[in-house]
Amino acid sequence: MLMQKIFTCRRPCRSCRPCSSVPVVVLLALFLSTTLHGMVDNRYLVPFLDRKPSIIDRSSVCPSFIWSLQPFILTADQAYDALGEERGMFEYERPNYGIRYLDDALVRSGRTTAPLMRSDWRAVISEGPYHQEGCLQGKGLALDLFVPYGVHCGFGARTAFIQLDTALELVRDVERFEGIIQGPGDERELQILQEQIHQKLGEPSACWSGFSPSDTELYAKFFSIEDYSYKCRCIDLGLALGAVVPTAYRRDIDNPASIPCGGEGRWGIFAEANFDAILKQNLWFDFLFRVEKRFPKTAIERMPVDKEPQRYGALVGPVRVNPGWTMVMSPYLMFEGLRAGLGARLGYTMVKHWCDSWVDCRQDRKVSAQLGEVCNGSGWGSERVSCGVFYDLSKGRRHHALMPVISLTVDIPVSWFATERSMRTFGVSLAVESYF
Repeated sequence: MLMQKIFTCRRPCRSCRPCSSVPVVVLLALFLSTTLHGMVDNRYLVPFLDRKPSIIDRSSVCPSFIWSLQPFILTADQAYDALGEERGMFEYERPNYGIRYLDDALVRSGRTTAPLMRSDWRAVISEGPYHQEGCLQGKGLALDLFVPYGVHCGFGARTAFIQLDTALELVRDVERFEGIIQGPGDERELQILQEQIHQKLGEPSACWSGFSPSDTELYAKFFSIEDYSYKCRCIDLGLALGAVVPTAYRRDIDNPASIPCGGEGRWGIFAEANFDAILKQNLWFDFLFRVEKRFPKTAIERMPVDKEPQRYGALVGPVRVNPGWTMVMSPYLMFEGLRAGLGARLGYTMVKHWCDSWVDCRQDRKVSAQLGEVCNGSGWGSERVSCGVFYDLSKGRRHHALMPVISLTVDIPVSWFATERSMRTFGVSLAVESYF
């Protein structure tokens, strides 16, 4: 819910040098992205991007500090698989959970010397599939700061604080187990077997709750405004170059329900371009394009030894992960003329992340890790439609200092063109933005 305001100074003021009809772009362009810009390369949460609620002409104003606060809530109970089809919330990765896969992985990794599953079950169960259902609830506060420097550039920072609660529920595929489970005794024995396998893997819990900052973005923004160009009332071109600081906590690899709030401790860089045009009075078209790259890092991760999912990997050791590139495209339209200060916004955001590379860095690799499927499944895409309203409290007022713009936005996930292997997370945010 970022906004951009155009200030046109027509007389000298005490806080800056005299200027004459100089457009001073005040980009309330901090990252207000329903979670934050630092979450744009995260397949689990909502990538709230710049969605400028208004472009307002003001006079005699030279702001020196711009701020935004954005409380938000998140919820999810489904995910998209590799084909963009809706599945259980933790079924975005392949292969899926299979109790036979996990039992075999324990033996191959040396965690157990013999299978835990009954021999008669092993004779007829090739996979032992379970559906990985679950739910996610989150809330937090995003913070944006921007300091203009001159008339064509400025410096900003973006971060957020997030509380997440997740649960993973394993639901047995009844059809695949038909004829195997004969009664309550078998039901209980299967439950005990599953608990034993999870204990041997070192992952007894399937619920997770955590509070974490997001990753933080520091950037410099360069912009230029042209009035009455190419049949538009105003055109604003901007380019932001910045770094992603890994301030978010990493995922707990011993809890399969845990999800990260950032880029898993990896630094990154990004470039973000925006094109904003006033097509006619009260109607705006905006387009944002962003590319981001996280740097390689070696960290302790779980690795599959057989056909088990990576989050249930039986091997634990150092892995060097080189993340793929992330690209974002987000066009949107805004209309301010509902009434004085009141407007509406409709936008679309697509995020595409290319595959990561994983390299096993263990010194002892007698038991080989199967990382091919992990690398292939690390690429993902997400799409969402954003709709909302905003109200500028300073519209038509002579004294507008500290009069904020308030915007309410709903983010709805969709699967149209590029969605794959990502969570179907909804977001609602209320942004308050102003300046000094």
